[in-house]
Amino acid sequence: MSVEQPTTVTLATSDHGTVTLPEPSWCLGHALHDPETQYADITHSSLDLVLAFRHVTLMTACMIQSPNVTPGSAGHGGRSPGIFVSPLGETLDPIQLYDLAGRLDSYSDQLRDLADQLAQALGGGDQPRGNLATGQAEAEKREKDRCDRCHRPFDPADTRFDGHDRHRDTRWCRACVDNCREGSAEHACVICEPSRYNGGDR
Repeated sequence: MSVEQPTTVTLATSDHGTVTLPEPSWCLGHALHDPETQYADITHSSLDLVLAFRHVTLMTACMIQSPNVTPGSAGHGGRSPGIFVSPLGETLDPIQLYDLAGRLDSYSDQLRDLADQLAQALGGGDQPRGNLATGQAEAEKREKDRCDRCHRPFDPADTRFDGHDRHRDTRWCRACVDNCREGSAEHACVICEPSRYNGGDR
């Protein structure tokens, strides 16, 4: 049985020249890498988990790691992987992330309670709770109708080759697929290698 070789990535840096280093399986790749980046500031990052409402991004979270970081480096990552949360602006460990998730759960319950109070104030009884299933179904539909990479809603009218209509029957818009195809020889991402990033079929 063959042993799978670890993936590496070769990048240009401003202080160490061209370097080759291991790349975690969850890393999206370095298609937008700046060759003026210092060696210590090279950062691996995963796909953003985005919380959005009415086209406004409320929160994002992604896994990051700066394996060669030194004290005083500009990046948010550490030598060990962590979850960078924006707009909090901090990288969290598992315990801190579970704490954040619990607080968000509690906040969601409080929002539902506020919706009930508003319904009562407007004379609508328990209408919001009664329509919860419908609201969840509509939210799921909205998620399916947006690009999995840039998270913008698909625009069927924008059929340009780099527009925001859905690319064929994929989960991505034309713009993201076009950008993916423009990657360098070392480029790899959730679109061109979906199995590597736990994605589905294209």
